[in-house]
Amino acid sequence: MEKNKAKLMIVTIFLLLLMGSVTYFAKISSEPKTLTIGVYTGSYWDVPQGDSYHMIDYVVKKFKKDIQTFE
Repeated sequence: MEKNKAKLMIVTIFLLLLMGSVTYFAKISSEPKTLTIGVYTGSYWDVPQGDSYHMIDYVVKKFKKDIQTFE
């Protein structure tokens, strides 16, 4: 009888953890994805740079493309 109680307790705990995990991941997947970056542009010698935003634009495009493939 004690073995049956222990098995029932383990199965119950497992099911509760499973339900909680499913609920948590469903909530996370429904939230909008956000990319937050901090960038220093310019130079220490005040020399203008022509490609200062090239890498940022590339990363943002890649992020948006990756997000669309997951949705």
